Amino acid sequence: MYKTNGEKNSMDIKFVSKGKASHSSMPENGFNAIDPFMSLLLDANKVFCDEKIKQDSMAPLIFNTTIIKGESQVNSIPNHATAEVNARTIPEYDNEKIISELSKLVHLMKQTMTPYTKEIKISPISPVTDASNLVQGKPDDFPFIISGPDNDTSHQVNENVDKQM
Repeated sequence: MYKTNGEKNSMDIKFVSKGKASHSSMPENGFNAIDPFMSLLLDANKVFCDEKIKQDSMAPLIFNTTIIKGESQVNSIPNHATAEVNARTIPEYDNEKIISELSKLVHLMKQTMTPYTKEIKISPISPVTDASNLVQGKPDDFPFIISGPDNDTSHQVNENVDKQM
């Protein structure tokens, strides 16, 4: 919902990716957590920085990737990465429309993960994860993706993830 006609809204978006660390000389032993951001952010820029977006009220929608963080040393494949974006929305392309477009990224994540597992399910889960802390203060329909193994070993002595995953 757009709250004012006097100024643009500001919306901060944080993407989190989990990979598998390895030495940079053996990237095949890991999964670079930064790689999913490469196409995701380029695609998002194509969608949100399109000059065809109607902008009668207060100039264009602004969508800027401002922070990308990964590994802290150059010779390691990162197992965790974040990308942060600041969007300045306009009445013609408001926060809800940004959220709607970003929700489609679930399918992009599914495509990215397909080579690493046999089956990917998109569904709610009953266990509690860090997501419960990360979504505090967000609206009920805030899009959030948790990716992980599909087995019954959570919090068990034999808790595991398939090597390929």
